Amino acid sequence: MERINKITLDYVDSNYIIQDDYPNEDIIRTAFKSENFQQLENITVIPGDELNKPIKFQDNVWTNHHLIQGRETYRKACFLKLNKKMMLEVKIVGIYLLWFSLRKCKLASIIRTIENIIVIAKHLETIGAKSIFDLDKAPIREYFLKSFQQGRGKSTIDNYFKSLSRMCNMKMTVFGEYGFFLNTNFTKLSPGRNDNQSYCMPMRILNAYWKSYADYFLDLKVCMDSWLYISTLPLKYRKYLDRKGIKHHNNNWLYYLDEFCQPNLKLIYNQKNSAISSLVIVRSEQTMDSYRNKKLSRIVISDGVAKKVDVVSYNRRFPKFLVDMEEIYTFYNRQALIACEAFQAFTGMRKSEATTIKFGSLILERDWVGIRANTYKNSDEGGTEDWWAAPPIVEEIFRKMRLLGECMFQKSGRELNSLYIKTDARRFHANRDFSLMRDQRSSERQLSWSRAHNIRVSTDDLAEFWRLNPNLGKPLEAEKEVQIGALWPISSHQYRRSIAVHVKRLELVSMSHLAIHLKHLGKTISEWYTEGALANSRAPGRIAAAFAKELERADLERAASLAIRFQEGNNLYGKGGKLLEQSKLGGAKTKVYQSFSHAMSLAKRRKSKVMSLGNGMYCMNGQDCDFAATLQSANCRPDCENLVADRESIPIWLNRYKRYRQLYLNSKTKGLPEASQEFFRLEMESYQQCLEFYGVICE
Repeated sequence: MERINKITLDYVDSNYIIQDDYPNEDIIRTAFKSENFQQLENITVIPGDELNKPIKFQDNVWTNHHLIQGRETYRKACFLKLNKKMMLEVKIVGIYLLWFSLRKCKLASIIRTIENIIVIAKHLETIGAKSIFDLDKAPIREYFLKSFQQGRGKSTIDNYFKSLSRMCNMKMTVFGEYGFFLNTNFTKLSPGRNDNQSYCMPMRILNAYWKSYADYFLDLKVCMDSWLYISTLPLKYRKYLDRKGIKHHNNNWLYYLDEFCQPNLKLIYNQKNSAISSLVIVRSEQTMDSYRNKKLSRIVISDGVAKKVDVVSYNRRFPKFLVDMEEIYTFYNRQALIACEAFQAFTGMRKSEATTIKFGSLILERDWVGIRANTYKNSDEGGTEDWWAAPPIVEEIFRKMRLLGECMFQKSGRELNSLYIKTDARRFHANRDFSLMRDQRSSERQLSWSRAHNIRVSTDDLAEFWRLNPNLGKPLEAEKEVQIGALWPISSHQYRRSIAVHVKRLELVSMSHLAIHLKHLGKTISEWYTEGALANSRAPGRIAAAFAKELERADLERAASLAIRFQEGNNLYGKGGKLLEQSKLGGAKTKVYQSFSHAMSLAKRRKSKVMSLGNGMYCMNGQDCDFAATLQSANCRPDCENLVADRESIPIWLNRYKRYRQLYLNSKTKGLPEASQEFFRLEMESYQQCLEFYGVICE
């Protein structure tokens, strides 16, 4: 088969016109057979809309700008800096990716792949390659692998190589009939990725972030009359400029404030219990007197001589109370940013998902509290709507953000519901444009939040961290980041991971105990999931798919961690524990769980999944255990071959023993029915038996 670098690429006739059409196999075959690629010139590569013309093959910029929906990413592939041959090759690859590839992708993702291939093509030009298909030539490929990786991280290189690998699939299409494909699969040559480690936060750390966001909005006091006045000042000022027929200038803004706004600004400044008062700046009397007594002069050239002349009158106003217009926009934008970060913390959604939250995204149905958000990652064009569980505090956050948004954007009711909370206030007042704030780097801002609220790692946090994260891929990096006294190294991905893990590991305590431990007002996130979306078939919405996957992953990891803990432990309680201890006597080959990954595999295949029975005891056959939902711990028999526990359950048993002992004594004192007394007695004695196994003396 002939390669394209053996085809004459010069256009035949500059006046050649072909009918506007979408790409199809016949057009592609005709172009390759005739070696006349001008036939592709007027092919539509990206459709247009009512206001924008379609993007043609001949256009040197391919973009999705006119087709963006919601929070989808803007992408632009620019071919201008490529030579004629490389440009043609990459554009043809682009046609394949957009119209012939069987792989399901969003338009933005495809354009990003084309962008990556353009970068590679530019690099090939710098090393003297004539065609992108020269990568199949060993000397050029080896030199490319060495030079292209310089100054680029592993994850970046992996992305570029994955884009190149898409060209291998062209072999099975019409393009492959003419040798237009890449034989080398660059995914096999990729150095791999530097996977991000998403830590599970210790419970105290997670609770500290929850509390900090909850306290922030509970303490956010806004006098709505004052906010309505302040937030509409820019709009009133622009109307004033239009009436006067003048343009914006700082002097005009100061004049407007001094002439029309001083009494109201003074009143707002004196409302010290309102956050809005901080937007008003007041000048001291000393500063005002200094300005009044200030003598101004200007330089005048007369008869070729520069002379200083006093200015008799100066029309610039110097108001005592003033407002910086930018600070008004910044105030709203900051509250919106913090609100969306709070939604991430409380629900576990991604930053991209939190960005799509609208003023009308709050879910209040029966006892449910939740948030609607669009998921774009691994979703169809336009994204898919997911429902995220949330604690009741988010209702207060929505209430306050709606009040701020109604004044800022002059919308209410359904009109406000359709706006994103992160609508940019600055752009709205400048252009009357409802646009989202641009992406902002959140890592430094989140660390600043940690610093402001003094969220630091304690000795207990460090110990819990390693219990929660026993299988990190890069433990040395974690040791550097997570140290006693250091700020917690927060990232937005940690919330989903942490919530899922804690929901799965805190099954050992009652929901009322958990609610107190999490210090939530009303129902906890854990209750929402365990009693609502996961267990209640009447749930009004479905659990977010991404969170469901994280819960499943956390569940399997929890089961595997327990399995390995018991496998390596000694003096285990229950017959199952004794069998595990005996399995170690024959060496590594006789162990039930050969490794953490083996334990994960057994749990995933439902061969042996260690699950908590909710009473400090565990079943190694948890997926099939008859007592998984038992209400009476006394029914858990120590002679069951699957029952196992260790010393870490002692605090649970001790608390439950004391509780049931007190209930038993109270039942006798109150003369409750014998059945009730017997239930409490059996529960008390079952925990007493567990404690005595480890030598704990009960009262």
